[in-house]
Amino acid sequence: MFGIYSVFGNGVVSGWTVEEEDTTNSRGIQVSVSSGLGIISLFAAETTFPQTLDNLPPNTTLFIFALLTGSTVKTRAVDFTFSIVDITSSSAVKLACVTTGAAAVSSIDNTCRDLVGFEAIIKQEIDEHRHRGTPSKIDLKDETKNQLPGARIEGIDAEKITSGVFDVDRVPLLDHNTLKHNGILTHEQLDSFVKTLSQSNKELLGEISSVNLMKQILFLKYKFPNVDEHMINALFLIPGISPNSFIDFESSTANIDLLNRCISGLPPKVGQFFSILFDNDLSFNNAFEITGVSIFADEITLLRDEDNISTVDNFENAAGPGADIPGYVKTTEVVDDNIAVKAEDSNTLTSEGFFSGKFTPERTFRAVYTRTFTSAQDWSNLDQLSVSIKTISTEHKNVSVFFVNSDDTTSTDSSNYVILAENEITSNADPNANNFADKVFDISAEIRDNVTQFVIFTEETEGDFEFFIDKIFVRQKNLFVKNGVAKFRYSAGAQVTFHSIVFETEEETDTSILVRAKIANSPDLLPRANFTAPLSPGQVFSLDGTDIEIEVAFETEDVKKTPILKFLDLRLLAVAEFNGFDIDTIKEWEQGDTDNITIEADDNVVISTPINVDGLYFSNKDAVSENDDENIGVFGFSGHNLPIAPKQAINFGTERKLGFNGAFSVVRSFNKHFLVADNGNDRIFEINSDGEMLKGFGSPRAFSDDFFPLSSVYNPETGILAVAFTKAIDKESVNFDKIAIFIGSTKIQFGSNDILVTEKKSDNILEILLTIDNQKQLKNASGVTVNFASGAFAEGIVLNETSRKILGAFGMECFVGDFTYVDTIDRPVFVNKLDSGNWIVANSSISVSDVSTTTTGIVAAAPLVEFDPSDPNNIVFSYGKIQFSDFSLGSIIEHPIEDRLVVAGVFPSDIGLGVLETSNISNTKALEALAGFRGIVAIVDKVTSEQVFTYNSPDGLYPSDVDFDIAGNILVSESDFGGNGGRVIKLDSFGNIIQQFGNGSFRAINDAKARINNNILISA
Repeated sequence: MFGIYSVFGNGVVSGWTVEEEDTTNSRGIQVSVSSGLGIISLFAAETTFPQTLDNLPPNTTLFIFALLTGSTVKTRAVDFTFSIVDITSSSAVKLACVTTGAAAVSSIDNTCRDLVGFEAIIKQEIDEHRHRGTPSKIDLKDETKNQLPGARIEGIDAEKITSGVFDVDRVPLLDHNTLKHNGILTHEQLDSFVKTLSQSNKELLGEISSVNLMKQILFLKYKFPNVDEHMINALFLIPGISPNSFIDFESSTANIDLLNRCISGLPPKVGQFFSILFDNDLSFNNAFEITGVSIFADEITLLRDEDNISTVDNFENAAGPGADIPGYVKTTEVVDDNIAVKAEDSNTLTSEGFFSGKFTPERTFRAVYTRTFTSAQDWSNLDQLSVSIKTISTEHKNVSVFFVNSDDTTSTDSSNYVILAENEITSNADPNANNFADKVFDISAEIRDNVTQFVIFTEETEGDFEFFIDKIFVRQKNLFVKNGVAKFRYSAGAQVTFHSIVFETEEETDTSILVRAKIANSPDLLPRANFTAPLSPGQVFSLDGTDIEIEVAFETEDVKKTPILKFLDLRLLAVAEFNGFDIDTIKEWEQGDTDNITIEADDNVVISTPINVDGLYFSNKDAVSENDDENIGVFGFSGHNLPIAPKQAINFGTERKLGFNGAFSVVRSFNKHFLVADNGNDRIFEINSDGEMLKGFGSPRAFSDDFFPLSSVYNPETGILAVAFTKAIDKESVNFDKIAIFIGSTKIQFGSNDILVTEKKSDNILEILLTIDNQKQLKNASGVTVNFASGAFAEGIVLNETSRKILGAFGMECFVGDFTYVDTIDRPVFVNKLDSGNWIVANSSISVSDVSTTTTGIVAAAPLVEFDPSDPNNIVFSYGKIQFSDFSLGSIIEHPIEDRLVVAGVFPSDIGLGVLETSNISNTKALEALAGFRGIVAIVDKVTSEQVFTYNSPDGLYPSDVDFDIAGNILVSESDFGGNGGRVIKLDSFGNIIQQFGNGSFRAINDAKARINNNILISA
């Protein structure tokens, strides 16, 4: 062999190809060397797996070598290394030449490698071969015609190119450091300098002088074309006068008019924007390449590490089709037994005597399938249960599972996990999954060190309901692979401009997602194209081509966390006969944010009905109503389907009253939604025209000497379960093992991964952030209750006349909707939305009956509060110098000047009237409560919290509402509780009364609104 190797010489026989790898923070710039075979120092060397070289120096040209080691003779192993100098030792074989940029590999040349002698000779002969038999290479200029694909041309010297334009994707990125005369400034410094050039400073005399000189020379050049012949560091160009050799016509992208001696820009591209959306399992699964990532629930995450998994059942142990699956015991259980025979004394239900027999044959069964393991399973290191289930039945009850952990003395059932919701039809975007839905649950809170049984059950025991389960397993959920990638390709089939990529991600600490793209004029050229720098959402890159590849790289430093990709939206501009967007289908319309419109089946967009022109909306007798222009009611609701308010629940012992209690304010928005201030129940709502609550906020203020829950709400938008109690809660002693949610009779037990929210609120509020698994089970659920077992709290729940009417067989009723308990609501008399989307509330501090706000652990609410509805605990603005009352009400509107509010209310004053006498009891209470207060209308600056304009009402009058008329005057309604002096006035910008209406006709005025026809609508 030595003799043969002596003839062949050192070099690469096969493989050992150097390829680019992605740059990472931990490993820097990287390349990989594939498996291969070679001869080094006349010894055979071989590697069977790819190897990586990392931390290559940036902005450098270097060489990759295979080095002989001491063990090469025995194992054929070699070491790979890089060097900035060309090693000529016989103990090294050169594999490639690599050029690095600032943060990535710029180019790799595998042709410079050392080949074994005989292969080099053969390659040389092939390189010199011509079909005509002469040794010189083909002259591409004179001896070829038509076009050669770029992939067929290799190694052309750039100096040979004399004219023409290269596509951007054919020009490699140039390293700034390799340029001649590159100077001492970095790219960032040059960018900063260029920005200053656009900042003209006309006060600089030198600049004015230079501009005037250039104008003068250009003027003279028309007469004397060579006037600038001897000027240095200056170029004066006029098309048609200056030599044409000064202009690169082929490379220029402007319109050069030699006849009219003008250079102008080309008209903008005419085209149409398109959107390619990846936002669900189906579209994500169409990715060109997926490595190390998982697609589930319309999201992409890093792939879970599947090394730690235990199969419960894969159903592959059956004897054949139709045979019984071994290991399962099928039984039925009675869930609800109402079979009874009782005496009935109704007159219409007896024929003679005093009683008849009432027979009730009602009994509910449950079908139970129990698998008992031959040996107990230890799942203590596994914390996630996964079930793959399918059904095509449209009507059925829930299907649930639980497992049993047993020891020598006791058995403990886990929580019930709903694997098939009521009437759910399963689906899966992956065509290979056959519409089996993967249901995943967190079991970390369960006792699972000795699992003996796995139980599946459903209360659907009638009809033809069938469901199918293909695999059940448990795994360790909190381990993810460290990195992964998803690549998406799109081919337009014609030249388009790839404009931007909009995407949404969730990136926890120590996780990241990087998105970049490369564009080419065919799929074959994509591997040769260069990626853009990492893109931010919506960043415009505007590159032309026919094909694009989008790479989404996932990375985590903490294997218990994963970044999440929510959606990816590719925007591109295609040539068309018009500019802009073409939106004309339901799918395209639905991609936008609509307001007060309906998208019809025929792709038309119309204003949402009812279209009520000249109608009225108002609140009356604790109900909100809307009438049309003929005074016929078109809408009305009283709030009976809203969550129970603590103030309502505290009175359930004597009166079970639901709905509004003093709907003092109602505002109808542009999209036909209603904002309602429920004064007596300390709540504010946004409600649609069907009477459904869209969003709500309320106070937990209601107290008793006995400790028991009053109201519970689960908010699916935040994943938080909130419960209001009659007394402060010792939150450190809350025992989650004693708290559970029921969906019907299916129990969801809380565990260690459910989080107690400790954000500062009133101490009588319990808030629990549920795990993602529990949130998914409660999504769109009905019949939800919350149960507190004995020992859940440090203080025991007291059963009295009130609490017995709140707590049922499965606990207390739980409202499911976007409702949040806050401390910023206290007897609201007004609520509205600002242009920013923030809500603004006027809280009454002068009420019909004094309600204590000084109870221990209760946070007081400011009279005027502005908050962000997406973060209601974060107060944007509050103000206390103007107050509001249950009697005179009050109002707040935005001023046209930013950050200013116009506020109508009252303020404490010693100048105010004393208590006046009146025959009206209600007015007497109002006068007593408002004694010592004066009415005020003020413009408040939110930045400085100062009043920049004030108008004080006369003694005995109190502003209830404020508005702007079409001329910009301030419209104020004032109530008089001592006589008939209520009036509506208009104030100019200086506070002068320019108009007055109704003096002598009104007492209390609730609202006055200016209409576009300059009329005024008054509610009294």
